[in-house]
Amino acid sequence: MEKRYQVFISSEFQDLQNARQEVSQALLRADCFPAGMELFPAADEEQFEFIKTVIDQSDYYIIISAGRYGSIHPETGLSYTEMEYDYAVETGKPVIRLLHKDPESLPSREQETSNHGKVKLDSFRRKMSEATLVKFWENPSQLGAEVAFSLMDIQRRHPSSGWVRGANQTDKEESPNTRVPIGSEVFISVSSKDLDWGDWIAWKLRDLGYHVRYHRWELGIGTDVAAWMADAVASSQVAVLLFSKHTEAASEISLEQRFIANVGLDQKAIKVLPILVDPVKIPRIFANLYRVELFSKNQDEAAKSLLKVFSGFSGGYSKEPLFPGGNS
Repeated sequence: MEKRYQVFISSEFQDLQNARQEVSQALLRADCFPAGMELFPAADEEQFEFIKTVIDQSDYYIIISAGRYGSIHPETGLSYTEMEYDYAVETGKPVIRLLHKDPESLPSREQETSNHGKVKLDSFRRKMSEATLVKFWENPSQLGAEVAFSLMDIQRRHPSSGWVRGANQTDKEESPNTRVPIGSEVFISVSSKDLDWGDWIAWKLRDLGYHVRYHRWELGIGTDVAAWMADAVASSQVAVLLFSKHTEAASEISLEQRFIANVGLDQKAIKVLPILVDPVKIPRIFANLYRVELFSKNQDEAAKSLLKVFSGFSGGYSKEPLFPGGNS
């Protein structure tokens, strides 16, 4: 039975984006799911609590460390990255540690500028260096091979349950069960660069008689985004995931997508429907699901494609968003 593993990637974010991309690509080549914090960066206590749940759901944990210590929690005095690491270790998560061999050789903009930051980073590095699985690197291009070998080693030492696609998982062909009853709650997940498509799809589904959970319609000042997302997904019967050239360019699936995969594919508590607005490859975890393709279609054709899955009636809204695909 073929398994896939989720691997959480932790690091100080801004200066290690190239390193994170190398690690993510190595994980994807190994048929693993990289889980990163691009959607909810670890910047405050509430979001850190949400991050802990993602670490809990992951099979393995990778930390990348170079010349910066990271943002510090005002009460613990530790960086959020070190707090993530400590939590992973305390909960028994198998950890791969990727430490830069000589942080002082990095450009000054990629190093800690204060003595306090340097002391904290040095202490954190010593803590990690005392563990068993530690690898050192000098250039991000070296990380792919390090991850590949370390992953094989950690899977042998610490076998994990992983994720297995259920035998009853809906395949790419449409079946009678793909239709969604009118009145169902539908969660819309789109990237920030695809909001025009999100607006159009959300409007069309509401016009058909569905209760749409869409962040553009519900979030406001002071909203706890993570709590809203968890509640909205939990209350929905269907999660629509929009894939485009923008999502394909991302090196990792978003936290929102990973959360939906956990609820929909692992727990089977929600139907997951990928919608493609560009002819792109979608993440492996969603690749075997029935999908709707809207690219190369005019507005009427795109609407009919939605109707194949979402059957309903035409509501009486006075003005709908413009169709993003052109050729209307």
